[in-house]
Amino acid sequence: MMTSMTMLAEHESPGMDAAQVAALVIADELTGYDFEVRYPGESLCLKVTNAPGILCDILVRADGLVEWECRPCDISQADPAWTAGAVLSLLGADAQAQSAATPAGQSSFTSMVGQMLADHGMDVSVKVYQRFFEVYTEIHVTNPGHPGRGFARVANDGLVLWQCQFTGQSGNVTGLDPAEIARMVAQALTKGVMEPQQQPG
Repeated sequence: MMTSMTMLAEHESPGMDAAQVAALVIADELTGYDFEVRYPGESLCLKVTNAPGILCDILVRADGLVEWECRPCDISQADPAWTAGAVLSLLGADAQAQSAATPAGQSSFTSMVGQMLADHGMDVSVKVYQRFFEVYTEIHVTNPGHPGRGFARVANDGLVLWQCQFTGQSGNVTGLDPAEIARMVAQALTKGVMEPQQQPG
């Protein structure tokens, strides 16, 4: 079986740093899961172009961080259960998120997602931000059982941002193998296709 470190060695060429090699591994692995990945030149931002109903980017940073960002193409189609399921998958939870009744007064997208994640043992906190004299909130999610899986942020427009550390040639053992990161992203994207929801008649 080919290990991630073997794959890193195969992709490595003179002048390439750890982030460039990791980006190539992630792109190749996602292609193996039948995703179309655009790798624009020297950029370390990968674009998955055929995830149904989803805009998906993966940024590989030189400081060893990987950021996966996805959002629905149509904000009105943001699905709390799909989003919670994707976050649970990324953070290493085995449970499948189920739609739950919305408590009285709890109707925002992030409150529904946050409740589902908390019900599955995730640590969920609310972050408040101010920009251009407007205040908005996101939820910040971690899995206390798998801290190495990083953290996720979810916004009311359906945005999911997952951040984790990748391992590189330097021998960092605290991060995730690039091939494993690709597998986790593929698994999150296939938790369910974000189909158009039925509108009330």
